[in-house]
Amino acid sequence: MTEVEVGADDGGADPLVLHRGECPERLHSLLNASLTPHEMDIVGRRPLDAVFREVRQGPVAVYDLMYGTEVVVRPRVLPDYYTVRLEHTGQAGLNVDGQRVPFSPSIVNPGQPAVGYWSADAKSRLMKIPRRMVDDAVVGALGAEVPRPIQFHSTFEPADPASRHWVELARRFGRLLDEGTLCRSPLAVGHFEQALVHALLVMQPHNLSAEFARPGGHAGPASLRRALVYCDENAWRPISLGDIAGAAGVAVRTLQELFRAHVGTTPMTHVRRVRLAAAHADLVAVGEGRAEATVTEIAVRWGFPNRGRFGKAYRDAYGRLPSETARVPATCTDAVV
Repeated sequence: MTEVEVGADDGGADPLVLHRGECPERLHSLLNASLTPHEMDIVGRRPLDAVFREVRQGPVAVYDLMYGTEVVVRPRVLPDYYTVRLEHTGQAGLNVDGQRVPFSPSIVNPGQPAVGYWSADAKSRLMKIPRRMVDDAVVGALGAEVPRPIQFHSTFEPADPASRHWVELARRFGRLLDEGTLCRSPLAVGHFEQALVHALLVMQPHNLSAEFARPGGHAGPASLRRALVYCDENAWRPISLGDIAGAAGVAVRTLQELFRAHVGTTPMTHVRRVRLAAAHADLVAVGEGRAEATVTEIAVRWGFPNRGRFGKAYRDAYGRLPSETARVPATCTDAVV
């Protein structure tokens, strides 16, 4: 994610900034209105130097938040929505139901108590997903009402390709909102949001995962997970649509429908994204001095023989040229304000 230009309280350089400054009362009021009523305890010695930014085109909202001092946040009213912490920089901690979990990527379910600890340098990107969207998606998939909120596992496991790909998809959605790419088409926004929710139900474990995987109910997710794992493990070699379908155990047309419904793209476009992410990891390693290779060598290694097209695709995804990543330490490539 690219750095967000921060404006003044009235918008300044960035009209999406809801608050920037030292006033805790104003920030607290805005956070209560946008998220859920909560306690905001400033425990640091520095004065508040906060930034709160919101971007949305539909029900799913994305927020950038920093406090600029040490803060502990506790809800007074348990939220009726899903809070996804997509990424962060700086030091931050999170306790969910009394258990310490990674601050990001993570998800807090409706009705779940969570306490957040923010250092002065902590900056985070959050996503708010209404419970009703998830409930409606479950009804559409299983044909039954949801008696209680879906409870997702709090942590997105980086070793799980499905969880990792969902986080990448959600981050991509946030970047598209930042760029204004989706604002021209409310229909596109709606489709992307629906894809995010359906993919979350398929890719992140939850209390009804067994129902979704049951052959008599919603057999697609298990096949999709096999396809995602296959793409991850074989991105380094030439693979075809038929190869992916065979690994998933479904027909090509079924595979295409699964990706369209749950990932919001085609199988081969997904493969290109996996390869681009792998190329990015190699470029970061070069920039940090952990590996040696040229941009061309890395591009060709991951199936991008045309350097110009690779450069454009990379810049669209990461906001910088491949050569910039290769020569600059990229520990905060996706940092947010």
